[in-house]
Amino acid sequence: MSDLALEADQVRVRSLQFDDMDTMAQTVVGANMEFIPLHSGQFRGSVCQIDVDGLSLRRIGEDPHLKHGAIGPERVGIQLLIRSAASMTINGSEFGKSHLAFLPGGTSLQGAFPVEHERIGLILRKEDLDQLIESYGALPIPHGMLSLMHLSEGQATAMASAFIAMTDIAQQLPKLFAVPGLGPAIGDECRSLLMSVLSDTNASSESRGRQKKSSDRCALPTNFSSQISVARSTLKNSAPPSG
Repeated sequence: MSDLALEADQVRVRSLQFDDMDTMAQTVVGANMEFIPLHSGQFRGSVCQIDVDGLSLRRIGEDPHLKHGAIGPERVGIQLLIRSAASMTINGSEFGKSHLAFLPGGTSLQGAFPVEHERIGLILRKEDLDQLIESYGALPIPHGMLSLMHLSEGQATAMASAFIAMTDIAQQLPKLFAVPGLGPAIGDECRSLLMSVLSDTNASSESRGRQKKSSDRCALPTNFSSQISVARSTLKNSAPPSG
């Protein structure tokens, strides 16, 4: 396993490469989840992880495998498939790129990931998610069971693009997170993206027109892009002179 880590401004950024499935399971998920390979040969896996203010954003790449166990208590896991040649199966239900999967704490998980793929994982405290849902007036997520939310093509594409952009920064320019404010800005935008989809999806049962416009509202916000520009400029100006 190789590990590149940075901690600054109450933010932890990690980029990890794995060649052992058991090591990846223990490092990323913990003792309550087991991975079973679906092919012979060396395993390849990767995780880019941003931890800030009780939220963990993860971009995970994995070879084919089975997974079973349970989600840890007092947490909610949210999954979005961003790259795959085939759909996955979670607890007997199809999980594709048009789905957002919610796995509350204590939920049993039986997953089949038959092809190499890449996905986004969000981990939030249950209490924090409940407060967000209430503040946005969205419908609550059922406790103790898998919930699959169907996204429109625009919603899925916009969410994937935003999360990929955030994790690209962490992978390629981790030193940017030393600039105060960038980490919390990413945490805020993760929550905003999630709740805009929850609110729009709940409202879509009453108004198809609002659902059509949801992809625009999920786009990477201008203030986040501005924060990145400020961070780049600060790093450049604070760098020691060459020569």
